[in-house]
Amino acid sequence: MATDDKYDRQIRLWGGHGQRALMDSKILALGSTSVVSETLKNLVLPGVGNFTVVDDLTVSERDLGQNFFVRREDLGIPRAVAVCNLLLELNPDVYGHAIVENIRTYVSQRLLSLPPGVVPPFNLVLVSMHSCGSRVAEAVNEWCKATGTKMLLVDSIGFVGSVRTYSASHCIVESKRDTEGDFGVDLRISQPFPELEAFTAKVIGAHGEKLEALDGVEHAHIPYVLLLIAALATWRLQDSRSSESLPSTSEDRQTIKDILISWRRSAGEENFAEAIKFVWKIKPYTIPAEVKQVLVESHSRFNDSCSNFWSLARALAEFSKRHGSHLPLSGVVGDMTSDTTTFVCMQEVYEAQARRDREEVVNILSQLGKNVSEQYIELVCKNALNLCVIEYTTVGEEWMFNDGDKVTELCNSLESDPESQARLYLGLRAIQVFRLEHNDSYPGPDDVAELASIANGLVPHLADKGSVLGDSLAQELCRYEGCELHTISAVIGGVAAQEGVKLLTHQFVPLDNTFVFNGIVGRAEQLTM
Repeated sequence: MATDDKYDRQIRLWGGHGQRALMDSKILALGSTSVVSETLKNLVLPGVGNFTVVDDLTVSERDLGQNFFVRREDLGIPRAVAVCNLLLELNPDVYGHAIVENIRTYVSQRLLSLPPGVVPPFNLVLVSMHSCGSRVAEAVNEWCKATGTKMLLVDSIGFVGSVRTYSASHCIVESKRDTEGDFGVDLRISQPFPELEAFTAKVIGAHGEKLEALDGVEHAHIPYVLLLIAALATWRLQDSRSSESLPSTSEDRQTIKDILISWRRSAGEENFAEAIKFVWKIKPYTIPAEVKQVLVESHSRFNDSCSNFWSLARALAEFSKRHGSHLPLSGVVGDMTSDTTTFVCMQEVYEAQARRDREEVVNILSQLGKNVSEQYIELVCKNALNLCVIEYTTVGEEWMFNDGDKVTELCNSLESDPESQARLYLGLRAIQVFRLEHNDSYPGPDDVAELASIANGLVPHLADKGSVLGDSLAQELCRYEGCELHTISAVIGGVAAQEGVKLLTHQFVPLDNTFVFNGIVGRAEQLTM
């Protein structure tokens, strides 16, 4: 990639394939407000491929105090053009243009009128609640659902704001779970495959019997993985345990630690310290609940026209069935104390097994009648324990407040936590309802009682106990009169862009599904609505 040096740091996060996904993306921004400008800024800088800004408003004096991406010399020109021009100065690799057209007209006559089956022209739609309002946002969300397009809904008013993510069945291959957690690097210590057992026996003996013959340097650089495999085999041998027995109590684990300590020549041997530290990794092989759900769903999702993700998921389900609920080995070893020669040889053992597992997955895909690229097969097999699928609700479903479980959870949060930002969520939603009833106008200082009443109507269960918002929050929201503060928009835009990168690259786990930020008290909260 010609821009490897320029994007070096972020490529370390999401890899060259993630960067390519970002550079191939096309973003539609409905609105040119400060929060949209900030979101686009944080997508332009890492190199998103193309963006389009739609808005028909011109730059006014009010904009000069709300949006850093317009200048005084821009007064009177289309705001979308002014914002687009300054954004393009940030990264010459990015293409962008402005469409000076009423957003509602553009959505109804251009976006929603695209013939069914036509490949959508955008990967992600960025919707400004300030510019679009609820009806347009809901219509765009339904279009995104029908076309499989991602959506970000951003709102910034005064000292508060929110981000709402949407994707029709978002499939994640690289969720980037903590490699030191329960489902970290798959080393098969508890159930080593034959080649790994043979390598352990070759280096230190199946039960560590060759350790005594090693010199000091060699002894201090045996990878902890081999030490644990040999210690486990020794523990099993001590009391004539079966070849599948695993430590289940703290006493069992302490016995294995004692075996390692008996082999150690000095307390300064870091490899033995690592082995003792990671005795907890000797445990039954388990598949994360999210991955199990993907494997189960793959049976119903698999068909002639399904995506490569579901084809691979179906193949992995078959692989797991054949191999005692095990998934393909990733082949990733991770850092540990070792000499170079032993580490490289051990790494080759793992990579060879991972390659054999991938070949079997390829054969299963062939039997299923699917042809998937070798690169994608390798990526999925390497991340088999990290697969995840998020099923988002549409904003229309959310705003109906018909999901009993979610409404109950919301009410419980409001009742149990006086500082819950669910209250702010209801306030922001009440503002949009107010706009629907008042020709798109924002509530002002004289509308406090009406806004509070609207919020109470959203969750009648709590209305009997007084104002859901409380007088101070209702007054504060009305005091803003729809004004944006660019500093708050910068926070919201940063969060929104981060979630946008996750959606576009299918890496990391994106927000599910609402982020609310309260700049008054410096608190933020995620809500699943």
